[in-house]
This record gives sequence, structure tokens and C-alpha cells, in this order.
Amino acid sequence: MRQLCQHGPKRKPFHLHTRDLANTIKKWVRKKKPLNQQLCEIENNLSILQQAPPHLMDHAKEENLIQQHNMILDKITDHYRQLSKKHWAIEGDRNTKFFQQACTRR
Repeated sequence: MRQLCQHGPKRKPFHLHTRDLANTIKKWVRKKKPLNQQLCEIENNLSILQQAPPHLMDHAKEENLIQQHNMILDKITDHYRQLSKKHWAIEGDRNTKFFQQACTRR
């Protein structure tokens, strides 16, 4: 990302600079796997690790996988929470008219 923010004597026009930034971000996003796929891989690795005999278990690796699993679950939860807020902001609530009338009667 450092190379994107350098300002030298040859500055590009703004629209070219933003286009290049957008292309770079698209490449970066393509490298990342979807969260659900990452979650499945972590769960598979955890199940393989937990099926090993007790004397061969790598507890540090297991703890690391559990932390990654929890972090990805938090990200997914936050994503759906934001999605529901967006949905509510755009479409509103079905009961809004009812509650508005109830409040104005009081």
C-alpha cells in the first residue's frame, strides 16, 4: 500500500489515480477467501487436529485455530448486523406506522 500513497514530481490526474487505486484494491480482495470458506477450512483443520492421539496434539496450534475461528465468527456476525441495519434503514419497519400512531395518541 505504501507505493499507492507516494506523491512524486509526476503526479497523475485524480481520476487516473483513483482508477489505479480501485484496481489495486480489487486485486487485493480477490486474494482473500470468503469468510465462510475460511471458517470451513479452520473447522476441518480443528477436527483433524482434535482427532489426533493426545500425545501428538499441538495445543498451541489448536488454540490459534480456535482464536481464528472466533474472530471469523465475529466478523460474520458484524457483517449480518450491518446488513440488517442497512435493510432496516432502506425498507423501514413493518410496524412503524402502528407505533407512530400509538405515540401520537398519547
